[in-house]
Amino acid sequence: MQMLKRAYLNECLVLLSDAQISDPYSVLVDFVADFQIGQLRNVIGQMAEVCLTTESPMYQEAEEREDLLYYSKRFELLIEAAWIIATYRKTGKNEPPKEANMTSH
Repeated sequence: MQMLKRAYLNECLVLLSDAQISDPYSVLVDFVADFQIGQLRNVIGQMAEVCLTTESPMYQEAEEREDLLYYSKRFELLIEAAWIIATYRKTGKNEPPKEANMTSH
């Protein structure tokens, strides 16, 4: 069973090291320490702008452009959730930090 689980993880999780798989919170903590939410939001916006404003066969259809915007928004939500989770881990508390109620837009 353990070998099957490891094979599945190897297929799905290609970048995480064994240590990161054992402690995924460390990845979140490192991520939010390296980047500001606003900085990441700008990068996502720039990627979407480049994809949507250049002649790319991947984004010729409206549905493909809609998907790109959907994935971008979901990625932003993931980043914000990662920030909150990493902040919990950093403070050792089980409730949202007071700063989590403030936006960084």
